[in-house]
Amino acid sequence: MHDRKEVANQIVNILPMMMRRTGSGIRSQFPNIGPAHFGIMMSLQRGARTVTALSNDQEVSTATMSKSVDTLVERGWIHRKTLQHDRRKVELSLTSEGANQIACLQFYLEDRVVAALGAISDGDLDKLSMGLGLLHKVLKQMDQIDQQESIKTT
Repeated sequence: MHDRKEVANQIVNILPMMMRRTGSGIRSQFPNIGPAHFGIMMSLQRGARTVTALSNDQEVSTATMSKSVDTLVERGWIHRKTLQHDRRKVELSLTSEGANQIACLQFYLEDRVVAALGAISDGDLDKLSMGLGLLHKVLKQMDQIDQQESIKTT
């Protein structure tokens, strides 16, 4: 039986490798989409957001997010729309070209992972799938803990 500290250490050690592998794939095949842009576009794929909401999602300053959004707008991948009920707020959404870019990128990354998964047995694939489901649950729990801690500090 593994203890929680050991499993936490495994998760912490695998995350940088995952980011490195994903980032290198993005940079090699999609040089105009940086890893940060990928995260923004993935968030917008789930629906329109404001700059503030995106900066909170990505845990960066609104100034940093605004700079990234400007780049994506210039490339024609994100559309800005002033909200009717509050003209101070701007809603961001993917353009059809942006949605196409992110779909191509996702397909490419998934294809790379599928190729790598070919090296493991069906039994190990089932175990990995179950483990990823549990990892997703743990990450959601971490989000909840972060939200509770941020409420306490404000």
